[in-house]
Amino acid sequence: MMTCLLLYSYCVGVFSSRKIARACERNLAFLAIVGTDRPDFRTISLFRKDHLDAFADVFVRVLRLGAGGRGWSAWARSPSMGPRSRATPRGTRR
Repeated sequence: MMTCLLLYSYCVGVFSSRKIARACERNLAFLAIVGTDRPDFRTISLFRKDHLDAFADVFVRVLRLGAGGRGWSAWARSPSMGPRSRATPRGTRR
């Protein structure tokens, strides 16, 4: 559960142990992962510190799985990333 929780929180941009613990109480996606076993921020922090090397390997494998074996650069240029657009100043039309 903790590995899944950390992977999901990193993917959605939540890195702080305290923010992850708070999200486990309020956010439905986090609640679906932890269920009734809501970890304390100290538990999250200790787990991350104790399993840092193994967790880094798992994270790299998840990125490779998402890339489909095409490599990071091919994944970053994927058309699913969407077009880049420039901001239009207020009061002007395209």
